[in-house]
Amino acid sequence: IGRARWLKPVIPALWEAETGGSRGQEIETILANMVKPPGRGGGRL
Repeated sequence: IGRARWLKPVIPALWEAETGGSRGQEIETILANMVKPPGRGGGRL
């Protein structure tokens, strides 16, 4: 999560959800997808 630490002030809602602990892994996946450069599997936005 260290590399996504800069996202903390950007999306506090996700961090609030993560503090719940139930969706921590899902949040981590979302953050990982956000910091990844767009490639064949990304760019759905």
